[in-house]
Amino acid sequence: MVLTACAVDGADTVLLCTTVTANEADVRAGGARATADTWLGPAAGLADTARVLLLPDQMTPDPEAGDPLAGNVYRPPSVPLPGARLRVS
Repeated sequence: MVLTACAVDGADTVLLCTTVTANEADVRAGGARATADTWLGPAAGLADTARVLLLPDQMTPDPEAGDPLAGNVYRPPSVPLPGARLRVS
């Protein structure tokens, strides 16, 4: 499972994002959830972090996913850049 972790300020402006790969072996072994560790930082303004958002990569396990010659139209989501404004509801 791949997630993007983004630190955002109070106005939902991205300060920093990083990709997190969760250990799905925990789930396959009968666990309730996958686990992962990562480090956010250093970045200018990171002290202004109001929350950290997790954005899933919604790609299904398909060996041809994202292959333009396979005919599917899936495009992995891009990682938000610092300064991007996220809509949070």
